Amino acid sequence: MTQHTDLLEAGQAIRRRRMVLGLSQEQLAERAGLHRNYVGFLERGERNASLTTLFSLARALELTIGELFAGVGAGPCAEGS
Repeated sequence: MTQHTDLLEAGQAIRRRRMVLGLSQEQLAERAGLHRNYVGFLERGERNASLTTLFSLARALELTIGELFAGVGAGPCAEGS
């Protein structure tokens, strides 16, 4: 369940930044070298992107990965409790 929440939060962060830049999913996909449908899957939290893909997205969104995902997954960690 936590993983799904993390993916949703990450997708929301991608979407928020895309909207700030005034980009469509198709434009972001082109900048990042991805398929438009895949960007949609990521924004909806339906796919777990590779680190390489996250670097490509962050660059396309003119941010570092740290800036893009600041605060994502920062909730309490249930693992190991």
